[in-house]
Amino acid sequence: MKEIPHTPGPWRWSVGNGYNSGVYVLRGDDEICEVFYDCDTEALPDRANAALIAAAPDLLEALRKLANEVGALKAFEADIRDFIGNSNWAVLMQRLADADEAISKASPNLPSASQEGGE
Repeated sequence: MKEIPHTPGPWRWSVGNGYNSGVYVLRGDDEICEVFYDCDTEALPDRANAALIAAAPDLLEALRKLANEVGALKAFEADIRDFIGNSNWAVLMQRLADADEAISKASPNLPSASQEGGE
């Protein structure tokens, strides 16, 4: 798999205090971004957004690995279609396309995970 040029994980989120009272996404002590919807740091959307952003590197890595493995199954398409049926194969390939689209949004200018082949 190609290296993704974003700040590597793990990321975490934290609520600031005092002057810095926003909700932050951090790598170690380095700020990745501030999630700021309003001044109420108790606001659930702020924390939920920060948690999702903080999980992004792990989610992206897991999705790329999964898409890579599912993409490799194309080599056995006939056998797999016989086993799981044509409609289930079609659903699996649609999910792979959805995963590739999500990966492309997160990592433009890189090949999709299912097009890279095995690790």
